[in-house]
Amino acid sequence: MRVEPTPSTTTTPPTSDSPTPDGSTESVPPTAPAEPADSSQVAELADVAAGLPGSIVRRSTDGSLVVSAPDGSDGVTWSAREDGVASQPTWSADGSQLAWTVLGPNGVALALAQIDAGPDATIVIPVSTPIFYYSWSPSGDWLAGLRNSASGLELTMVDVESQSLRVVGPGQPFFTDWNSDDALVAAIGGTILADVPASETESPSQRALQSPLGVFQAPIVLGNDDVIVTLRRGDQNDVVRLRGSEATTIASAEGPVAMSIDPLGERLAVLVAPDDEPELISFQTTPLLESGRVSIIDLRTGDVEIRPETNTVAINWSPTGDKLAMLEATNLTMSWLFAEPGAVAERSAQFIPSREFITAYVPFADQYDRSSTWWSPDGEAFVFAGSINGQEGIWIDRLTDGLGPAFLAPGDIAFWSN
Repeated sequence: MRVEPTPSTTTTPPTSDSPTPDGSTESVPPTAPAEPADSSQVAELADVAAGLPGSIVRRSTDGSLVVSAPDGSDGVTWSAREDGVASQPTWSADGSQLAWTVLGPNGVALALAQIDAGPDATIVIPVSTPIFYYSWSPSGDWLAGLRNSASGLELTMVDVESQSLRVVGPGQPFFTDWNSDDALVAAIGGTILADVPASETESPSQRALQSPLGVFQAPIVLGNDDVIVTLRRGDQNDVVRLRGSEATTIASAEGPVAMSIDPLGERLAVLVAPDDEPELISFQTTPLLESGRVSIIDLRTGDVEIRPETNTVAINWSPTGDKLAMLEATNLTMSWLFAEPGAVAERSAQFIPSREFITAYVPFADQYDRSSTWWSPDGEAFVFAGSINGQEGIWIDRLTDGLGPAFLAPGDIAFWSN
């Protein structure tokens, strides 16, 4: 077992660029200069992180991967810099397993770890091209990943027990979510919605769609295995609930949409991309909603709440389902807003986002919403990567104490275990 060394104060990003979820490895310059975001209050980590549950995985600025308690204690390095640059760390649903990609001097590999077994038991599986997005099945027995191939993006499924890789097929773009029985629901190429069984002996089956998939195509599987997708109908993107062969339109939008479902599957948050000239989106019920806003739809009653916040670029429900996190972008800085439905949002500190966060995660936030979380398991705290008052790294904000964010350690991306 490697024990985490004293954190370095170096803020230089890894020399090897991490692949992004669209398959690109092109170097992208930082979005904003490395200067203080504002004079936001910074709290002591011991005060903010005391008693918070779960573990946090973070990528250090040298490309190593570290897992620690929220207060920074018990830090263990799971992928050291000499092993190669780590990317895409992803927790299993129960927090017992971790997957990531290693970009090393001897090639590319998929790493699988059982947290209880320690770093020395990490399984390293060589792959031909980097996997740039991971998603665990509900049981933790399967892992889905996306990577580049000669024919476009390629979906690969990993049997965790046998460590075997199964190539399902290519598609561009490719978005996924899981059924309760570990079957994968895959939106492929803008036209296909397929069910991919976990079993290697069963073939994928295609769902009948009356229209092409919408501009944002990340599907959402509900607890009863209904699927919510967007369909392109004329000039609109319709948010549609699929139950067997029955399709029910929930909402229509003029622009692209991103969606996030609460843990109970009862409230759907819909973020509509703003237009140069704001359009209206029409629900089947009477409310008319402006684009560029977040709308929360109660799937039980059809009631719609239009959030007043603007400039939102990503949304993410808390594990307890009582708060919605909304990422606001203003000029060169960002802030997380946290709101209970119908209540005024609480604002976290302004920060300059890390390059990894702004290039690899924000553009695909609705897909990561189904596979990773920045929330603590009790929904009381949030972890994010960026620069506050000139200090770059990983920050924890406990929403219930009013103390402000606390600095955890250097790094450019972090996720909380469930």
